[in-house]
Amino acid sequence: MPKAINFVPMKYMRWCLFCLLTFAGMARAQFPVRMVSVQAGEFMMGDVQGTGEREENPVRRVKLDGFYMQTTEVTFAQFDRFYDETWYHRPEDYNWGRGDTLPVMGVSWYDAVLYCNWLSEKEGFQPCYVIDKLRSDSRNLALMDIDKWTVTCNWQANGYRLPTEAEWEYAARGGHLGRPYPGAGGTHIDSIAWYARNAEYRIRNVAVKQPNSLGIYDLTGNVAEWCWDWHAPTYDPSQTHNPTGPDGGRARVVRGGSWMDEPQHMRITYRSGRSPVERHMRHVGFRVVRRM
Repeated sequence: MPKAINFVPMKYMRWCLFCLLTFAGMARAQFPVRMVSVQAGEFMMGDVQGTGEREENPVRRVKLDGFYMQTTEVTFAQFDRFYDETWYHRPEDYNWGRGDTLPVMGVSWYDAVLYCNWLSEKEGFQPCYVIDKLRSDSRNLALMDIDKWTVTCNWQANGYRLPTEAEWEYAARGGHLGRPYPGAGGTHIDSIAWYARNAEYRIRNVAVKQPNSLGIYDLTGNVAEWCWDWHAPTYDPSQTHNPTGPDGGRARVVRGGSWMDEPQHMRITYRSGRSPVERHMRHVGFRVVRRM
């Protein structure tokens, strides 16, 4: 008679899966979220040099409270910890591999805010975002977005969140240590940014190029970055203290230029917008901030 086949009991299979996920999470734990303090201050936000586009105006003086900003863009290793625990969305790597120190890309604005809340809870902070997936946001006019989740931010919470557009530009300028550089780090574009002419048509490891005066990497180039704000064709000149952008719109702001962009898009003031539901973008990622 043929020998009976011994099946592995389901409880042992579950245990093996648990161990696998646990060890995967431990392996990625060596990639912590490193933050740098950006002290409170004032700066002139927008196209100060007069070489930009209409949407980078009007220039206005903005006052910001202090905050902490991640020194690099969120990496695949960091985002994959979120996926390992939630199984929510695993970004594609577009045949570039899932290098631990490559910036994650192909994530929507919604993916980013979910990650922020997850990371806040993981590290014992109060989540900033209240996310209602069942209530459609009437202020969301994005044609592509059939989800239209209602997302509100508690600005007093101490958890992780996306930077506002003003916080992003202030940090890119070096904050209170600001230098008059067109890019976020120095005057020589190749020393501070991965862009179309030197990136060889792919994303690159974070923290390779020169950081800015605050020690923040890749604010110019590599992948562009989601911000909190809704995109508007021009700035609201009345928002001068901790501005958070318009109440609604068709797109969320993306800042920083990317490996796909030309030198003229490496300006600190360069801005664009994308539908919050867009995910399959090889050039958009994000970084996180926390209030002081």
